[in-house]
Amino acid sequence: MAVTHSIAHTHHEQPEPPSKLLTFINRHLAARYTTIMGIRHGILWNLRSGRPAAHLCRAGHNPPRLRRHGSAEATSLDRAENLPLGIDAGEIFHDVTETLFVGDLILFYTDGITESRDPTGDLFGVPRLDEILCRCPPDPEMIIRTTLIAIEDFTRDAAPTDDLTLLVARVR
Repeated sequence: MAVTHSIAHTHHEQPEPPSKLLTFINRHLAARYTTIMGIRHGILWNLRSGRPAAHLCRAGHNPPRLRRHGSAEATSLDRAENLPLGIDAGEIFHDVTETLFVGDLILFYTDGITESRDPTGDLFGVPRLDEILCRCPPDPEMIIRTTLIAIEDFTRDAAPTDDLTLLVARVR
């Protein structure tokens, strides 16, 4: 991540659309390093239109989960699937734009969340994550806290084998 962070800071143009920045990082990473990594870059506000929109580009990372205001189900923002960074210097990254509405929730997470295992080896999985996202009130802090507690219960307090990173954004 430190190398990727450094490469990103050598990009002196606007990082919009997100695919532009990821293409730049990928070209440098693939040419100089043997590292392969997943990353996600997004902008959650369209300054040109003044309307909330998620402009996302994924490079091998889990797709965010979207819960529309008033909906009882979560969907995947997985239409912008690209290779992880560092595999192919010629990879062209693609963006996806999703218009957002007041009250919508987007949950970003690392694979350590969904790949947490119980003592028998079962995965926590996306369905359990979606169930928490849809069951909780639309309070980002509560969703994060509830998810982390659910993972502790699911794994019987076993030490994590990967990072557990969650970010929940609510459109206001």
